[in-house]
Amino acid sequence: EESYHKQPVYFHLYGNRGIGRKSCILEFCKRQERSLLILDKEILLEENQSLLGAALRECRIYGAFLLIQDLPIDWFMESLHRKKWFQWICEETGVLFTTGEEPLQTGEYLSCVSYLELEIPMPDFRESCQLWEQYFAQSGCENLNPKEWANKFLFTPQQMKESVKQAFRYAWAEKRTEITRMDLQRGCYHLLRGSMGKQAVRIPACYTWEELVLPSYQKQKLKNACQQAANRKHVYETWGFEKKIVYGRGISVVFAGPPGTGKTMAAQVMAGELCLD
Repeated sequence: EESYHKQPVYFHLYGNRGIGRKSCILEFCKRQERSLLILDKEILLEENQSLLGAALRECRIYGAFLLIQDLPIDWFMESLHRKKWFQWICEETGVLFTTGEEPLQTGEYLSCVSYLELEIPMPDFRESCQLWEQYFAQSGCENLNPKEWANKFLFTPQQMKESVKQAFRYAWAEKRTEITRMDLQRGCYHLLRGSMGKQAVRIPACYTWEELVLPSYQKQKLKNACQQAANRKHVYETWGFEKKIVYGRGISVVFAGPPGTGKTMAAQVMAGELCLD
């Protein structure tokens, strides 16, 4: 945090969209008691020198750091004058931030600055539980279990927040003030749904255990598989078994039998139990 007093510093933060790259940068600026100017990457892509100069002038006037979001990772290395632009930007701002989804392709142009590349990883199970709990508390829906949703969806913090907001939209549409488990499930899938075309057909899980006619020992096997799926992250991450089991962590259930005996129905019952399609 203090090295920028000696020479220009360049930070590149990368990770999935919504993971919190800009939040980390804003926290850094807050600790340094500096403001942050976010530069539209199109100004660089179009090589608009006058607008870039105006932005750098604003940085000098207000003592702000500069952030360029989602700039192509090799843009500064494509020509000599772009390398000079990079040096110019760093010297004018003192601290330059860029963000992206991939690590940077480093080159000689970085020799003029102190360079730090930082990956912002996806939250693990414990962190996901804390984030879900935080968003549930902020939204007044503490009746939901954070562990269930942390186990079920590998979401970024932004996706978690958006899924809760979408769940409230479903509740408000039905004139309710509190979201239900089904509302949140729909909110989560609203972020994930995409056109599968001819690759697959989405079937809503509408059957229950009471409607599934099977011998008790077979039905218990299916319930055990559901429990294993529901607690998979807790077992691997919280209990530490991920360090012992390197591969084969998935769950496969094979249904066999003549047509009409309930294979697809059993799969739908399990999907419904796990709040999945």
